[in-house]
Amino acid sequence: MERKIIHNWGKPLAVIGLVFGIIAHVFGWLAIIPVVGHVLAWFALFIGFFALSFAIPGLIGSYAKKVAVFALVISSVTIFWSIIRLMMYL
Repeated sequence: MERKIIHNWGKPLAVIGLVFGIIAHVFGWLAIIPVVGHVLAWFALFIGFFALSFAIPGLIGSYAKKVAVFALVISSVTIFWSIIRLMMYL
C-alpha cells in the first residue's frame, strides 16, 4: 500500500505571514512614510489567507490556524492605520 504524504504548508506560511505582519506594523507606526508598512501589510494579509487555506482542515485549534488568524488581524489593523496616516498627509 502506498502511504499518502501530507505536506502541511500551513505552519511555515503562518509564521511568514506573522513575521511580515509584525514588520509591517512596526513600519506602519514608526516610519516617516507609511507606504512601506501598507505594502508589507497587504503581503502579510495575502500570506495569512494562504496559510489558512493550507492548514489541515481537521485540526480546529491548530497552531497554524491561530498564528494565521493573528497575522490576518495584525495586518488588517496595520492596513487600516496606514490608510489613516496616508490620509493625514494629504
